Amino acid sequence: MSETRKCTHRVHFFCGRSPVTEESRCPAVKDLLSFFDEVFPFDLAADWDNVGLLVGREKKEVSSILVTLDVVPETVEEARSLGVDLIVSHHPLFVEPQKKISDANPKTEVLLNLASDGIALISLHTNADLSPRGVSFWLAQELGAQEVAPLKETSFEKEFKVVVFTPQDAVPDVLKAAFDAGAGWIGNYSRCSFRAPGTGTFFPEEGANPRVGERGIYQEVAEDRVEVVVPEKNLSAVLASISSAHPYETPAVDVYPLRGKAARGWLGVLFEVDPPASFSSYLGFIQERLSPGILRYAGDPGRVIRKVALLGGSGGSFVDEVARSDADLYVSGDLKYHQVQLLVEAGKCVADVGHYDSEKFFVPRVGQMIGERFPRVTVHFSRRRTDPFALYGEERDTAK
Repeated sequence: MSETRKCTHRVHFFCGRSPVTEESRCPAVKDLLSFFDEVFPFDLAADWDNVGLLVGREKKEVSSILVTLDVVPETVEEARSLGVDLIVSHHPLFVEPQKKISDANPKTEVLLNLASDGIALISLHTNADLSPRGVSFWLAQELGAQEVAPLKETSFEKEFKVVVFTPQDAVPDVLKAAFDAGAGWIGNYSRCSFRAPGTGTFFPEEGANPRVGERGIYQEVAEDRVEVVVPEKNLSAVLASISSAHPYETPAVDVYPLRGKAARGWLGVLFEVDPPASFSSYLGFIQERLSPGILRYAGDPGRVIRKVALLGGSGGSFVDEVARSDADLYVSGDLKYHQVQLLVEAGKCVADVGHYDSEKFFVPRVGQMIGERFPRVTVHFSRRRTDPFALYGEERDTAK
């Protein structure tokens, strides 16, 4: 596949929120990234996750895309045969940092093949999971949900730790300046800081104008290491205030990004079943609507299901929230033995549709979104069923 291939038709697409019309070019990878950041903010992604552009160049033009749940050798071959410029996947190629990129590792071999074929890769994983209109929302819609509410809502603001080394007698003034500018909030606690004593050293060279000590004389000063947490929106003001209040001409200040994200996410959804149905009949509805490779269930078949809690993907981490909720049924995947026991003991019913089948609607939904925003780009839905599990006694069919 040629990296320099051009798209020659007239293209109408949106970058950010403003409509853009350009002659003789396709949207670039960076335009797709901007669009995805609008609908599935990358700041929603878990700290351990690996999302965004994983392979390729942001400036690469895109005329055709393959949307898939997983990046495996079969989908890469599918992308090759279709001649696409970009793969958009839900699950990233890998999450853990790779020390070596070679064909000795199946995952990094896929990376090498993508790079050599000029195929870019964007992954939308936990940012699509936590989006209020993402993976769980799509699954709920497939089960007929009209209105949804979050099972659990998360709100993170991007934060930084600011560390400043300050003469001990100046610490109160520096801290006051930082607090007044918006530093020092942790949850519902204000004016939070940490101090540790130490010794600062410096030698004012020619041209220095030291406020402490004298030019040409080596200095040792009793200092405190002062740490405060600062939200991104206040960072510039806090740094300016610290610099103004600090007695040194050039204060030593370190800034470290923390895990927080300036975004709001939903961990699963809740919706009402209208009309209510028995658990046994609702299981039949789930089987009909989702056609899962396997449907495991637990709970009283005669229980009337009025409200459903649902989470696409691996839902075991949220069984406590479900147990405390007023939901009658939990629909998810990858649930463990004791997690299901806990839910049944809490009076809940459980339907485990598997990881793959609870997330497979990512492919048509994301593909549709891309097509609507970039109408002249050809969007292909992967035809490979990448679920690694199969039922014994049934012939495995990897086609969807």
